Amino acid sequence: MKLCKAKWNAYFPAVLSIIFSWISNSTRQYKNDRLFATALWLFTAIAIVIGLPRVFGLSLYHCQTE
Repeated sequence: MKLCKAKWNAYFPAVLSIIFSWISNSTRQYKNDRLFATALWLFTAIAIVIGLPRVFGLSLYHCQTE
C-alpha cells in the first residue's frame, strides 16, 4: 500500500489534494440541502404518525356502520 501511494504521489502529486478540496467544497455547498432534507423527513414522519390513527379510526367506523 505504501509503495502504491508513493508511486501515485510521484506521478500525480496534486490529484489527491484536488480531490480532497473538491470533497470539502461539495460538503460545504450541500450542507443546507442536507439540513432541509432532514427537516423534511422529520415532518413527513410526524405527519404519518398523526395520520395513521385517523385512517385506522375511519376504517373501523366504516366497518361498524355497514
